[in-house]
Amino acid sequence: MLDQFKKGSFQITIGFIGFSILFLAIPYFSISDWTSNLLVYSLIGTVSIPILHAIILNNLIYDKDVIRKYNFVLAPVFVLFSGYFKIITEFWVFSFFLLFFFNFLLNSYQKKYPFSAFFNSSFIIGLLSLFNSDLIFYLLLIVLVGLLFENLTWRSFAAIIFGFFTPIVFYCFLHFLFIDQSFFFPILVSFEIPIIRIGLAFFSLERALSLFILFIAFSFSIIELARWLYKKSIKSRKSFIVLFFYILITLFIILKCNDSASWYLLLTPLSVIFTNYFVYSDKNKIINLLFLCLIISSIYFRIINIFL
Repeated sequence: MLDQFKKGSFQITIGFIGFSILFLAIPYFSISDWTSNLLVYSLIGTVSIPILHAIILNNLIYDKDVIRKYNFVLAPVFVLFSGYFKIITEFWVFSFFLLFFFNFLLNSYQKKYPFSAFFNSSFIIGLLSLFNSDLIFYLLLIVLVGLLFENLTWRSFAAIIFGFFTPIVFYCFLHFLFIDQSFFFPILVSFEIPIIRIGLAFFSLERALSLFILFIAFSFSIIELARWLYKKSIKSRKSFIVLFFYILITLFIILKCNDSASWYLLLTPLSVIFTNYFVYSDKNKIINLLFLCLIISSIYFRIINIFL
């Protein structure tokens, strides 16, 4: 099963897009009244954002040599993880912008003057912080990357500060300039509708079993990564260290947000770690079984959302 995705052919890409559209739209199949524009926009966002995110992330990880063996495994893994969530929220948009933030961080590798990379990454965090102040903690990841890549100087740190405050200053300037005209900064909308509630599906024995299988797969992924990390290139090795810091900071933000939808922010780093296991493990029967379990459990969660 995974062998076809590892080849990454054009037919696999088209098949993936077709499957993803049907898979992500499952919770809407039971809706008979499509007169609401909000419902239509929600469906478009629910389908388009994860697919676009998955494809960009797949190409990013390969182009940056995080996973050096070309494949198309990461994209379906990300979409299947997205299936555990019910409907689009602002965190889907945040996660999409953080994808470019992560790209700029990796661009700073082996650059003596990584000022533009640090400025751009901190600019994204400054922009997102206008909508959710908890995301400011991702600035710590930029500093950690600078220390890990050994290019954090006082000028790099200044680029981080300037990048972060640029959108904030621009917002304050616009607000001051148009204050007499009741200027409002655009606020991201949580596309929640009464029919489908936001968050992870509630627990039952079947759902607990599905999540337990994911936990087993994640444990195998961590063990596999620990076993082979020293054999990877220096760039790939440091990129995975960045991913672990990414996970730790995201977990802190999730605990602070206290919002079940914020767990979506974890999908990007976790999908890369799972994909590394699926691509490099030589235990084909086990990885095919785990991938099949991921498909079944994700489809189960997606279908059960119809009745919630």
